[in-house]
Amino acid sequence: MKRIYCFICTAAIIAVILSGCQSNEAKLSERYVGSLDTEGFSLDAPVFTDMKEMEEASELIITGKRIGAPEKLQGNIMTNTVFTIQVEEVIKGPQELNTIKFFQLGEPSSDAYETKLKEDTTYLLFLTENYTRDTETGPEILYNSISFEQGIFEIDGSGLLKAYSRIGIAPQLEKKEFSLFKQELESAVQP
Repeated sequence: MKRIYCFICTAAIIAVILSGCQSNEAKLSERYVGSLDTEGFSLDAPVFTDMKEMEEASELIITGKRIGAPEKLQGNIMTNTVFTIQVEEVIKGPQELNTIKFFQLGEPSSDAYETKLKEDTTYLLFLTENYTRDTETGPEILYNSISFEQGIFEIDGSGLLKAYSRIGIAPQLEKKEFSLFKQELESAVQP
């Protein structure tokens, strides 16, 4: 009888622990999707531990919104997505930019491989040049985020940052006021 009681108590404790883990994991997977959660996809990318590292890795830091329909770009192994970004502000890089092309892995309608930019949402983007392609109107630079979602932050309607990554410094910037973070960034960009 004592064995059965111990077994039931142990099973109950394990069930409580596992249910706690599941709800936490469910919250994480609802909040963060993309490269870390895509089955069969592994990534070997830098993890940024402070804002200065992110700034130094970025060729371009902007705020902007996705406009127009996404472009599917067929790669050797998978379809990728190119978004047009209406630049609202340049924090680092050429000041005369109106729009840029932003490259992300995977289909435009899926957050597999990378969390895709959403319409009608303002972003803070830490970018690096991916490659230049020839178009009918001349050469066009395609940018991508530094280290997948680590370089993507949503700016919500209250002016607070929403991190798209759960690694590196990104989670520490969650709910930070963009205007204050922008001041820190601008001082870091100054020579």
